Amino acid sequence: MYMSRQRPQRIQKNKQTKPSKPSTKQGTSRTRQSPINSNPNNQKQFYLDFKNQAQKLAYGSFQQHDVLFLLGPAGVGKALTLDSKLYTRDGFIKMRDVKIGQEIADHSGNFSKVTAIYPQGQKQICRVHFSNGTHVDCCEEHLWSVKHCDNGWTRTVDTKYLEKNCLRKDGKRELSINCCKPVNFDRKEYEIPPYIMGILLAEGCLTGSNVCFSAIESEIYGRVSKELDEGYVCKTKSNIDHRIVKEKRSGKPNKYKEAAKKLGIWGKYSYEKFIPEEYKYGSVDQRIALLQGLMDGDGTVGKKNGNVSYSTTSFKLAEDFCQLVYSLGGTTRIRVKEGSLKEDGTRHRVSYRCSLNLPNDIEIFFLKRKKDIRVLRSKYLPKIYVDRVERLGNTEMQCITVDNPDHLYLTDNFIVTHNSHLAIAFAINEVLAKRKKKIILTRPVVEAGENLGFLPGTFEEKLNPYIMPMFDCIERCVGKDNAQREIIDNALEIAPLAYMRGRSLSVNSIIPTPYGKKSMGEIKVGDLVFGSNGQPTKVLGVYPQGILKTYRVILTDGTEVVCSGDHLWPTMTLNEKRHNKGFTIKTTDQIRETVLNKHNQKIHRMMYVSNPVEFEPRNVSVDPYLLGCLLGDGCLRNTVTISTIDLELLEECKKRLPDNNEFVFKGKCDYRVKFNGNSELKNSLIKYGLFNLKSNKKFVPENYKMNSKEVRLELLQGLLDTDGTIGTHRSGKCRIQYTSTSKQLAEDVMFLVRSLGGHAYCRLRKFSEKDSHEYEGHTIRHVHNAYVVDIMMELCPFKLSRKAVKHVNLPKPTKMIKDVVPCGEAECVCIAVEAQDHLFLANDFIVTHNTFNDSICIFDESQNATYTQIKLFLSRFGENSKIIVTGDPNQSDLKKQDQGLMKIVDKLEDLPGIGFVNFQASCIIRHPLIESILGRLEEDDEINLPNRGDSRNEEYSQRDDEYYEDDDDDYDDEDDDDWE
Repeated sequence: MYMSRQRPQRIQKNKQTKPSKPSTKQGTSRTRQSPINSNPNNQKQFYLDFKNQAQKLAYGSFQQHDVLFLLGPAGVGKALTLDSKLYTRDGFIKMRDVKIGQEIADHSGNFSKVTAIYPQGQKQICRVHFSNGTHVDCCEEHLWSVKHCDNGWTRTVDTKYLEKNCLRKDGKRELSINCCKPVNFDRKEYEIPPYIMGILLAEGCLTGSNVCFSAIESEIYGRVSKELDEGYVCKTKSNIDHRIVKEKRSGKPNKYKEAAKKLGIWGKYSYEKFIPEEYKYGSVDQRIALLQGLMDGDGTVGKKNGNVSYSTTSFKLAEDFCQLVYSLGGTTRIRVKEGSLKEDGTRHRVSYRCSLNLPNDIEIFFLKRKKDIRVLRSKYLPKIYVDRVERLGNTEMQCITVDNPDHLYLTDNFIVTHNSHLAIAFAINEVLAKRKKKIILTRPVVEAGENLGFLPGTFEEKLNPYIMPMFDCIERCVGKDNAQREIIDNALEIAPLAYMRGRSLSVNSIIPTPYGKKSMGEIKVGDLVFGSNGQPTKVLGVYPQGILKTYRVILTDGTEVVCSGDHLWPTMTLNEKRHNKGFTIKTTDQIRETVLNKHNQKIHRMMYVSNPVEFEPRNVSVDPYLLGCLLGDGCLRNTVTISTIDLELLEECKKRLPDNNEFVFKGKCDYRVKFNGNSELKNSLIKYGLFNLKSNKKFVPENYKMNSKEVRLELLQGLLDTDGTIGTHRSGKCRIQYTSTSKQLAEDVMFLVRSLGGHAYCRLRKFSEKDSHEYEGHTIRHVHNAYVVDIMMELCPFKLSRKAVKHVNLPKPTKMIKDVVPCGEAECVCIAVEAQDHLFLANDFIVTHNTFNDSICIFDESQNATYTQIKLFLSRFGENSKIIVTGDPNQSDLKKQDQGLMKIVDKLEDLPGIGFVNFQASCIIRHPLIESILGRLEEDDEINLPNRGDSRNEEYSQRDDEYYEDDDDDYDDEDDDDWE
């Protein structure tokens, strides 16, 4: 199936014009093309060209339903020869010997299980040659993940594409393949430590009676001595020659000599040496130690350019060295250097020189002298270029699938190779017709769980394996240029399920929970956070996003939050408010471009919390209202005293004193608390760290801030009854202010107000000698800055009647986005919440969002997802969005009890607004041998569809047969070859 673009006819006023019919070849029957849009605005017309009735059925169901399930088998496999190497934890095996369930190395350096094996029969060999002298034998349909040198785009292509495009017109190489990460083979137990093995292969003599090596540097001698087993030492024969011998003589043989014999390297001259097979497949640390031994002995570093190389007279050792470098994620190539002439006219032996390029984090040398000369690369990092493709004869081939999300695995010489788009075509069509704004593709992450966010690299680099399969489909639909524009314009978002939430905050962002504050990095699935209504809502998923570019979103009330560029915000612009459009969802990037309008006005109004949040109740030892009064007008130094002329406030405080405590008039307006043998109040103030504090150091204890609504409100009333004022603004609206010399206390008051559904912001009033005033013969001097908090809230923050009566005619709280400032890169996390509006609170009760609107969301490979994962995906369904779920229940990598696709289908089948299309095998283009194999295997009851009963199979077959009847009149069978 492909998408074609047609030039629309010119539309004239008062005339109705029908789009012209696409031309067809004479004598060929094709399916009628379906117009994509009604072209109301004289836009370009887009057409879908269907290859069979099943595709036409799928598109009809897509138009009718908001959620569509496309179920059916996959297409043709991509093959390697049976002699191709695959790497297991203990070494390599051949493709012919691989078994389902066996673990083989993938491009990330880890191991993935083989989930399926597909014999491909006889196919022509395409030998792909690479710049490092290696090659891979495969079929012409085999898929490769390559990067274009001219534009940097990474994409998935087949071998035929490599053959045509591997070289530019000027003869330079065009396509490259990234090297694998260091392969994490299992750690091995060696009798000869890897570093010593490297030294013996490079500088050792293994043909005499003792194990000897030559080394000028004391560092080499020291490390070898340190790694020897107890009872063995290095003895120096001359300045540079050393022997590994027993510390005390005994009748037992030298264990290192015996080990060398077992490994087959004893008695070998320099030109015969090789790396023993088991040493090639040690752990990463062990292979690095082996590399360091070889490089400390026979490795060189260019003093001018810092280039690194290794030399040996053994061709076998040079080949093994290359294998070692490839397994560590590097590149190298062997170059032959003729030996120099001797005096007698003969030549020295041929030297094999291996120039190498390894990632900067691999320590190539142990020797400090060489390590200091090595220049770490800022560009030209390890990669392999495609040299040419050579066509050979036919041979038996085989294809496998592995359970990592991008289906990449390692073959000969650790080359990364690749191993599936009707749903994508539908989605692109909607975007091009401007009915939807985004295409969002996701896939489940099998085995790796939700830890992909911690993979190194930028977000784009981590997602490249997911983006690559989409390029071919997009290019076939709208052309290469348009595909690039769609990506650049962020119309296409592709991510594994772990990134699906993708609207992330910094791990250091504070999330208020019913049990107190947590950082975003501490949130776990099942935790409770607060929704926009102030009620607790459960966290359904936590999705690490790795290191992302972040922005600090600053609001007019002084609050701020650090988030990624695609984080979602419910905001309302001035224009949207004017037209009563309400709050809409925008990304940080969209807001950043339009923070101010042309009149320099802030235009993005934030949603605010209108209800108090419900923290879990906590026990407190001091009455909250009394504590608020003491923090406001109390003196807590040496004794507990409160200053007030308001008898109503004093009487209220008296009621809340502990038993046997009372106020004693001290003079003027001061009242001291007399404990009368009960020091509970004083001890509690000491426990909270408030006793003996000056006014400018006061604060609200955490136990009170994170308490129930009633406790927080009474505490705030005590604070505002003492140090708060209420008046009338010139606009006639009620104006509440709180003043304190303690910055921390002012911040705590703002926290209380916001947590109670109010709005607060703080401003600094610097002290001045002019502000001093007289009081009863005393000069009251201002020696500290004052922090003034402006407050707007529906709940009455006063208990005093003279203040509470004025709490009327409240202004409507507003909160605007003041600025969006880049703040570098940071580790980010996203969460999904159970709240119906997908809103949750972050930092100082800022409302933030986590769903998708105006999008086509595609869940690919859903057979590898659990019931919970698919349920979470469906919960992302936003306003004016569509969802397409694709998958084949027969191809699941999960255990039967863990598979969620058919469980979801069974539960949603009769729900209005959801469509189901089941593709039969006849709709899929496959290799004939595969068809024969599957036909034979389907006779076995063991491959019946999981979680689907016989009645469901019959129902689907009957439903589909109605659509597949008489298809011969609608399309030409030959055209099926164009669609997989």
